[in-house]
Amino acid sequence: MRQTTLRSSEVVGEAGDRLQGEYFNLALYEDFVQQWLAGQGVLPSEAVAVCQQVREELSRRLVELTGQVDLADLRDWLQSAMAVELRLLWRSALRRHSGSSRAKLAQIADQLDDTSSLLSHSWHAEYDRFVAGRLLEAVAERFHPDGLTVFREVVINQRGVAEVAAEFGMTVRTVRIARSRVQRAIQEICENLNARS
Repeated sequence: MRQTTLRSSEVVGEAGDRLQGEYFNLALYEDFVQQWLAGQGVLPSEAVAVCQQVREELSRRLVELTGQVDLADLRDWLQSAMAVELRLLWRSALRRHSGSSRAKLAQIADQLDDTSSLLSHSWHAEYDRFVAGRLLEAVAERFHPDGLTVFREVVINQRGVAEVAAEFGMTVRTVRIARSRVQRAIQEICENLNARS
């Protein structure tokens, strides 16, 4: 039996797991990391502080890298960098005896360090959705909104092809074709980025 759903991480892989560092807008990653940290209960001021440090380190890292950046490696690196910065912020808060969410910072850092934790899995899934969404935005003008919608539902939201086809009044074949066309366009963008490196 053929697989009828794809995980967004598979699309990222199939779309070309390697992109040039210059493709990434650091502000987009900062916004994503801040939103993710806020979702974990980190205070806004603490999330901003972590993001500033991660952004500075990411800027240095991208300058050091030559050629291409592997999206999965970047995801793992961001996860590790957040854990380090959360732990540093936690220690700083302990010294200041501030009213920060000290215990929460340490818990999040510990869970991010543990690649088998639920929080690590959550980070990976949300990052993959973020990257898949950014790639989808890059090809959006080339497709009818219905094609983009079914792609998003099947790939990013991980719904079954048959379920999406029924909901949108399409055949399973039509949904698969739309998914394939959008995926191919994403692959082309990634290949073009790689060709410039």
